Amino acid sequence: MTWWASIGLLERGFWIIALAFSPLFLFQLIQTLLGFADLGFDGEDAAGDDGDDGGDFHLFTLRNIVIFFTVFGWAGIAFIHADWQAWRVVAGAFALALGVMLLVARLFVLTSRLSESGNLDIENAVGLTARVYLTIPEQNTGAGKVHILLQGGLRELPAASSGAAIATGAMVRVMDVQDDLLIVEPCQKEANHA
Repeated sequence: MTWWASIGLLERGFWIIALAFSPLFLFQLIQTLLGFADLGFDGEDAAGDDGDDGGDFHLFTLRNIVIFFTVFGWAGIAFIHADWQAWRVVAGAFALALGVMLLVARLFVLTSRLSESGNLDIENAVGLTARVYLTIPEQNTGAGKVHILLQGGLRELPAASSGAAIATGAMVRVMDVQDDLLIVEPCQKEANHA
């Protein structure tokens, strides 16, 4: 208590802010590291967004406000101990906190877009060509597998024939997608040689 009585009013304010928001910051950091960031602590999901605009820039979320005040508190304490003038302490802490908050918000937008771009939309395969990896049986008798370049990556996907069986190594064109199964037929060039 003698330490508390010995510090100035401005420093007390920064300590109160830092100590109040640091546990919340640690909680949300652990939550994010464990993959639970989408449970509503963000503010965006709690506000009732349906997720269609995931990756949009949201500055005033609960996560960002906690980050702002945590950085503001600790920066203020550090600047006071660096013997800055009071107005510089407040201005410097505010600027640093705002900068960190903007940086973190931007990073969340970028990581959100990265995770979205990794989601495979199998419908994008229609019209593309693929190479048969495991023989595809004739129509309605089972599925084989194809290797297809889809959304920037080589994918191995199940495929069924729209007609006759198709041997391993043959080139096929995706005609349709039904229940996450590619419906394929031999490419015209391959079919003419058969």
